[in-house]
Amino acid sequence: MGSHKVSLVKDVATRQQCMDYLLKDLRALERMIERGMFDRGVRRMGAEQEFAFVDERWRPAPVLMEVLEQVKDEHFTTELAVFNMEVNLDPQKIGGSCFSDLERQLGSYLAKADKISSALKAHPILVGILPSIRRSDIGLKNLTP
Repeated sequence: MGSHKVSLVKDVATRQQCMDYLLKDLRALERMIERGMFDRGVRRMGAEQEFAFVDERWRPAPVLMEVLEQVKDEHFTTELAVFNMEVNLDPQKIGGSCFSDLERQLGSYLAKADKISSALKAHPILVGILPSIRRSDIGLKNLTP
């Protein structure tokens, strides 16, 4: 499992380093486009879904890190706060049963997240922004490490 280290840019040298990394990524993307490294002809779609973990009172439940430790599945990843998570679904060829396949896959991941989080007295819900969030829930203590 990887980790994210986020900090504020406080000096010109760090800002320049960030810009250098961004430009390096853009040059890599440009080379990939020039070399035809992206599929052609086959049309695919992908999807991601945010989950929010809530407790029995529908309040944010900060169980993300424990769930990720137990789930051991690269489809699941962090989000901004320790009470929400993202699941990345597999790309699907457009056509046939692609939407049903996405729905089945999402359902299985939701069940997996629910099984793990239930043991932590929390449950995932499919929502981007949790309506029950309060100002006190927003702060450094709830940012994903």
